[in-house]
Amino acid sequence: MKTSVLGGTLRLIGAVVVAVLFLFVSGCASTQDQVDAATVMSAQEVDAEMVKWYRKAAERGVASAQFLLGMSYADGKGVAEDDAEAVRWYRKAAEQGLAEAQFNLGTAYANGEGIAEDDARAVKWYRKAAEQGDAMAQHNLALMCQ
Repeated sequence: MKTSVLGGTLRLIGAVVVAVLFLFVSGCASTQDQVDAATVMSAQEVDAEMVKWYRKAAERGVASAQFLLGMSYADGKGVAEDDAEAVRWYRKAAEQGLAEAQFNLGTAYANGEGIAEDDARAVKWYRKAAEQGDAMAQHNLALMCQ
């Protein structure tokens, strides 16, 4: 599964959230050392740091973090690419009603990525996302119900 435009936007938002959480948790938001450390981190290190914080929040049941952790596994950003693990995290977020996760879970079922292909389940998850106004889910649902 590859990142959509929405996924890229959410990843950027996630990076900002991670940075804010890091600064908040560290209690030293204004130190030059932290600024210097942040500027020399590679993209892979940033991804790994984001995954660390996503996981902490995801394990506490935060749906958006579960979704972003799933995206990380789907794209291999900060962790080894693993579609089955992506599906596991999408499901947790989808069951909490997060439309983006419902859409991605529907896509996983539709394409057999990380889980056995199952059109009926794809329709189920697309419908849930579509009912919340997710335009991509509405489109995919319409295509599958033709």
